[in-house]
Amino acid sequence: TTLTTGTKNGMWIAPADGTIESPANNGIAIVLDVSGTTTGINIDINKNGADIATTNLTTDATEPSSDTATTDFVLSSYTFVRGDKFLFDIDAVPTAATGAQLIIKVYYD
Repeated sequence: TTLTTGTKNGMWIAPADGTIESPANNGIAIVLDVSGTTTGINIDINKNGADIATTNLTTDATEPSSDTATTDFVLSSYTFVRGDKFLFDIDAVPTAATGAQLIIKVYYD
């Protein structure tokens, strides 16, 4: 489906205590089925209403993955506890982009 900007585009509630894998180890990534044009996608990740990163997760224009983004995703909060609510906001969408898949590697305590 075509992507749109907005808050609460997705949600995940932690089923147990754990840790998010470092973005440097590809612990968090976004992949698009169709990358679109004009800009990259920009994803804001919040835990219990607060940002968990100092820079948002992005792709570059015409790129299908955050793995090649020129702006590194910098995670500032790695841990979570059972019941923490993660909300995913889309702040920017490339023209004609479709099929966003957010990948988050977690380890449970």
